[in-house]
Amino acid sequence: MSTYRRRFEGVTGGYLRPEHVAIFLAAVLARGLWWLQVGTIFGGDAPRYINWCTEFSLGTLFGTRAIVYSGYWLPYCGWLNLSGGWIDGWIGVQLLLSALTCVVVYETGRYLLGNTAGLVAGGLFVLQWQVFRWFVRPQSEFMMAFVFAVAMWRLVHYHTTPTTRNRLLALASLGLVAIVRPNGLPIVFGYLVWDFFPEDSARRLGLFFSSKVNLAIAGVIVSGIAYRLYFGWSRGSGSILVHWRDGIIVTPERVVYEYTPAAADSILEFFRRQPPARPRHRLPPGRVVLLTGVPDVVDRAHDPDRAHADAAF
Repeated sequence: MSTYRRRFEGVTGGYLRPEHVAIFLAAVLARGLWWLQVGTIFGGDAPRYINWCTEFSLGTLFGTRAIVYSGYWLPYCGWLNLSGGWIDGWIGVQLLLSALTCVVVYETGRYLLGNTAGLVAGGLFVLQWQVFRWFVRPQSEFMMAFVFAVAMWRLVHYHTTPTTRNRLLALASLGLVAIVRPNGLPIVFGYLVWDFFPEDSARRLGLFFSSKVNLAIAGVIVSGIAYRLYFGWSRGSGSILVHWRDGIIVTPERVVYEYTPAAADSILEFFRRQPPARPRHRLPPGRVVLLTGVPDVVDRAHDPDRAHADAAF
């Protein structure tokens, strides 16, 4: 170990390494340059989060899709209330957390495979486009990368050192994964599956409960997902497909598709029976929409029936 490294780790108590600082600063630089280039982008889900903040109630939290984003928008609302609505300040927080994600990935790789592997993994996260492109938006995509990296870090520590403390930290981090974005809960469910194995199986994570209790929990989760798929997507309650049988689909991208629907008894049959797409309106620059069997695209901003579309959404 070099004299510089010994001094550095001596000052920081051994918890902070030069690699941590280098990766963090490189990530901050890359993200800062991107922010200077494009500025803060307010769109997508951001207006919805503001609405949830201003209309906050238990009904909002548990009666809408707000619950599956609550790991992001509740801290965001807290920041806005404390800062007087300073959105750029929140983007600065997101920049720092996005940079910290790279450090967490480095530390996980170093812990598992050594310093070189950690440097490769953390360095790739510094430049990986999908990791940091979202931080300039007050949206939950960037947060998912951060909390998942933290969850992997804590799971690795629990796997190698299965103490009660490490178990609680791993469960807490997975809990955040479950409530930051809708795809978080299926990810957590995937880890729960490993604890379906009997208690004496070497394949178990040993993170959750006994296999019987885990199976019961899984049954409740699957039932909830099935209910959501049938009564949400099929019946039109504000999810990806809304009023699809009536000839309108409103996507989370705030785009409305209108068409003359062919009769169908299921979503899959609906997509199979619709005629090929025939775009009618040019979409704004930078917006790319994949059309699948839906004709007559109408951008939300130019839709003459926007009020109806808003109500449907």
